[in-house]
Amino acid sequence: RYSYQKAVNGSLRDNVPDWYVLGYFMTSYLKTHYGPAVWAKVLDSYYRFPFYPFSFSNGIRRTTGLTVEQLYDRTMTEIDSTWRGQQTAEGTTKEAAMPVRALRASASESVFTQYQYPQYVTDSTVLALRAGLDNAPQLVVLSRHGAERKVFMPGQLNIPEMLSVNGGKVVWPEFQQDARWGQRIASELKVLDLQTGRLTRIGKGARYAAAALSPDGQRLVAVRTDAAYHHALIILDVRTGAEIQTLPNPRNDFYQQPRWHPDGRRLVAVMLSAAGKTIVIIDPATGTSEALLPVANVNLANPQPWRDFVLYNSSQSGIDNLYAVSARTGQTFRVTARPLGAYHAAVSPDGRTLAFHDYRATGARVVEMPLDTMAWVP
Repeated sequence: RYSYQKAVNGSLRDNVPDWYVLGYFMTSYLKTHYGPAVWAKVLDSYYRFPFYPFSFSNGIRRTTGLTVEQLYDRTMTEIDSTWRGQQTAEGTTKEAAMPVRALRASASESVFTQYQYPQYVTDSTVLALRAGLDNAPQLVVLSRHGAERKVFMPGQLNIPEMLSVNGGKVVWPEFQQDARWGQRIASELKVLDLQTGRLTRIGKGARYAAAALSPDGQRLVAVRTDAAYHHALIILDVRTGAEIQTLPNPRNDFYQQPRWHPDGRRLVAVMLSAAGKTIVIIDPATGTSEALLPVANVNLANPQPWRDFVLYNSSQSGIDNLYAVSARTGQTFRVTARPLGAYHAAVSPDGRTLAFHDYRATGARVVEMPLDTMAWVP
């Protein structure tokens, strides 16, 4: 619970929401308790004396009888109560007690620092993106037993959640500004060999939005959009960057966040069309795809195939958590019920552990939990 002045002016230590978020909550509180026209009255009062430093707070006080600090305090109290009630109704209190273990990180709790988008390197080590208020984004390796190790500092990331690790390599999409034309920006792929530190640049001047490495690390699947907004899934050779195959997309659906199935033959991706989103399994050999979920206006993200399931993110309960859908039966399960959200599932090579980043006020941390289908909630 920050003070009103800190909420308005921000912080170099804590992740204070911006003015848009703060204003959304406060105006919603006023309209809920004082009627839908109250905000127009506040602004009308402000516009009469816009150059007076306290016109805004005076407009709130004259219209509602509340000082702006009182309005802020009541707003925070109400949304805190609302969120706690939501967690109780969703049953997250009991399920949040499922054991999770945080991987060791070197960041202190004093300055907001995020560890996000985990990808397993070995059964006991995870590559993640570290970013915070006191450091630029960098790739680090976290371990269950050892200290955090810095690996690489990338450039300007495009869709940072599309980190992919396989075959001893890591790939990510990165913006490249044209040296002369300021509005001409490419999105290329960078592949880093974790053993040698060798960096490979793929798709110079191209527009790749996402990419993932095959299990053997020899091929890439990438999403490419041309200047006419034609979307395509492209399979590339990692060593040469040459295009091996362009998958058919006659309806020009937008594929997001593709991943290779562990069998190395099929692909999994989120597909966005005019009707909504779904998760599809794609067979490059035949060019056919199969939808695992009904197409709907439900947010889906970060599909991660494992055995006969595909894990994914969804906010369908009101709190972002991990879910799974069976590729055989179509039945869905809730995998996590973290009170502040769980994101970006990754499965260990031995298939026994699930890693994800778990949100907290001091910044997300990468945690692990046993991958046990018996604990999932239908």
